[in-house]
Amino acid sequence: MVLVVVMIVGWWWPQVAWATAQIPDILLYHGDTLYLSESPLEIYFEGRKDAPCHRTVCGSSSNWRCFRATWGIENQQLYLLAITPTCAESAKQIHLRRWFRPDAAGRVKASWVSGQLTLAEPASEVGMMYPAYLCQWHVWVQEGSVQSAPLPAERKLWQHLPLKEVTRRYCEARSLMTPEERHYTGIHNMPPAQVWVKIDAAASEPLTILAADRPELVPAALRVMRQYLQADPLLGSAQEQPWAMPLVFGNVDVPCNDD
Repeated sequence: MVLVVVMIVGWWWPQVAWATAQIPDILLYHGDTLYLSESPLEIYFEGRKDAPCHRTVCGSSSNWRCFRATWGIENQQLYLLAITPTCAESAKQIHLRRWFRPDAAGRVKASWVSGQLTLAEPASEVGMMYPAYLCQWHVWVQEGSVQSAPLPAERKLWQHLPLKEVTRRYCEARSLMTPEERHYTGIHNMPPAQVWVKIDAAASEPLTILAADRPELVPAALRVMRQYLQADPLLGSAQEQPWAMPLVFGNVDVPCNDD
């Protein structure tokens, strides 16, 4: 079941019960083109009569927003780069000056955006074989300023491992969590939180936090991974390539017996 849902996460629109998967917004980040589950423009245009859907006939079951927005992260700032209708006959970008005051580079600081954004890699790059918890990650934004985001190159350090090995390591590390940590979602009434950890035996400090959805979970993540490396010294040996993995605090759809 896990293998089927990998990239659907990037297309699924959780706030609205539509039967057809929605065309996602795009985010450009460190040379990668990523899918954005949320559409931050929905907040900006809520209740406005000059929203893009009032200026185009591009609405469809696959895109009730009528447009696809392109975003970018530069110098820890989230920018809106373009708004493009999704129907073929009106594929030209709608000029951002209709609603915003772009800077000299044509960008708009997304100062109205705060909270968690969920990103996913296109299926053509990652394939449908990897579990969803590895193919999606979170970016935390406060009034357009990016507070936390894992770098793409470090985020992909698990890709040299066979799928079965990735799942094994994930489940073994998760088994070292306390029940409260594994069921963080229900206990605290919050969405699952990721803490991405890099393991590099050649470094003076083998464990590095790449990104954390919630900083208060970092000590628990480091405790779990230290226990894991002590239980399996080969994973921290000099022969082991650097690798990275998210510890997910909360209920997730993964094939681990301890859940």
